[in-house]
Amino acid sequence: MDSLMTSMQSRMSSCVVPLLVVLVSGCGGPSTAVKLAVKIVGKAVDEVTTRDYGQKLIGRDRAQADEAFGAPVNALQDVDDDRRKWLLYPVELDVLDKHRWIVEVHGDRIVALTKAEIGKSMVDIPRKLILQEKVKGLPPAKCEAVLDMGPALLTVRNTTTGQLAQLYDARIVALVEKHHYCLLRYDQQDRCEQLDFVEADASTKDQGP
Repeated sequence: MDSLMTSMQSRMSSCVVPLLVVLVSGCGGPSTAVKLAVKIVGKAVDEVTTRDYGQKLIGRDRAQADEAFGAPVNALQDVDDDRRKWLLYPVELDVLDKHRWIVEVHGDRIVALTKAEIGKSMVDIPRKLILQEKVKGLPPAKCEAVLDMGPALLTVRNTTTGQLAQLYDARIVALVEKHHYCLLRYDQQDRCEQLDFVEADASTKDQGP
C-alpha cells in the first residue's frame, strides 16, 4: 500500500508543474516569444499593472488592446509566422515617451503582454565592433554564416518602416559574465546596418522562441 501511495503522489507531482506553467501564462506572464521581442524594443519593466492588464486581456480579441491602450504606434511582424505579431502601444502619462506596452497577438487573439523601457538593454562588449564590421552591408543569410551563432531565434519586420531585425544567441561568442543576445538591424534593402548586444534574462536564456 505504501509503495502504491508513493507512486500516486509521484504521478500527481509530475502533473502539477505543467499545470502551473499554463496558469501563470494565462494570467499575463509573457511568453518566451514576447520576451525575445522585448529585446528588440528595449528592457522589460516588471510592474503590478502588467499582470493586471494581462489578466484582463490575455485570450481576448486584439481590439481589446486598442480599447485599453489606444491605437498602436508600431508593430513587429514575425517573418516565420504571418499570424504572429507584436503591437507596440504608448504608455499613459509617460511624458518622456520612454516606455511601450508590447502585446503579442497570434491570429486575432492576445497571447501575451508586457511593458518595456525603450532601448535600455544594450550593452558593450569587446566583440561588438569586430563583428559589426564583418556583417555590415550583408544580407541576413550571409550575416548568419559570419556570426556562426546558429539560426536566428527571432526575425521580425517593422510594419511601419519595412525594416528587418534579428535576434541571435550570442552566448558562444560573448566573452563576458552575463549571457547575451546579438541583435542585428537591417536597412530597407535588407542589408545589415547595425549590430548590438543585449542582455538575456535568466528565465529565457536557455529557451528557444
